[in-house]
Amino acid sequence: SAEQCEVQAHTVNLIGMTDAYYNGGNDARELVRLLETAGYVVNAVLGSDMTAEVIPQLRQAELNIVVHGELGRGSAQLLEELYGMPYIAPLPPYGRAGTRRWLHEIARALPPPHGDAAEAELDRVTREDFLRINECKMLWGELRYDTAVIRAPASAAWGLAHALRTEWADICHLAVAAEAESAQDAAHIADEILGETDALRIQELLGGMEGGLLLGSSNESAHIHPQHAQYLPVAYPAQDFLHLTDSPFMGLRGARHIEEQLWNGNILRRKIILQ
Repeated sequence: SAEQCEVQAHTVNLIGMTDAYYNGGNDARELVRLLETAGYVVNAVLGSDMTAEVIPQLRQAELNIVVHGELGRGSAQLLEELYGMPYIAPLPPYGRAGTRRWLHEIARALPPPHGDAAEAELDRVTREDFLRINECKMLWGELRYDTAVIRAPASAAWGLAHALRTEWADICHLAVAAEAESAQDAAHIADEILGETDALRIQELLGGMEGGLLLGSSNESAHIHPQHAQYLPVAYPAQDFLHLTDSPFMGLRGARHIEEQLWNGNILRRKIILQ
């Protein structure tokens, strides 16, 4: 009906988020929280499949935001073709800088009512984290990995790769096992891009790690030596890790969660080596 699909001001849909991705539910809640802080109304969070019944409700939004491109881009394109609904598909918001960039890309497409509130939170968290991390660096030096391997769904893999390389740690050799949207974009982030068929090369990288980092799943963690590599599960299956808290991977809370895990795991390994 007409009143059902009347566009509401400052209203957005998140498209391509799912509980079927590891920590997906927590990520969705964090993105909704950030958008609401900026004054947007989140009309719907759409999973990987779209039924005809939800279309009228989706049309109330001014903008569709694709989070995981491999899940949501098709639906967003369909809604654009059918109803002229604009969509954007920025890199998912991993890391503080990545979250800022994500919110700014949304603001360019649809200016927020309370952009200042979102900026204030970005600034506060960035400042607090910078001070805490600097204290850690004074005691333990920089966070550095000789080799890092990332294997996850494409959008998550490249979002994580971006944050890892530009914000979280010093990486000598970064290998990403995921399809890249654009080769040029990928080239300045990754030193090596691996396809699904490069299983032997992935195993070789994992097995030969010294002072390494794996962001992946239990499929990959089976191939690392725990003393030589740190592991943070970011994809299913995750049989060797328990995650009970509501800590996401994306957004500001996600940045804190991942950086905390990286530092704590790294410090623990250094202490073992010192012994």
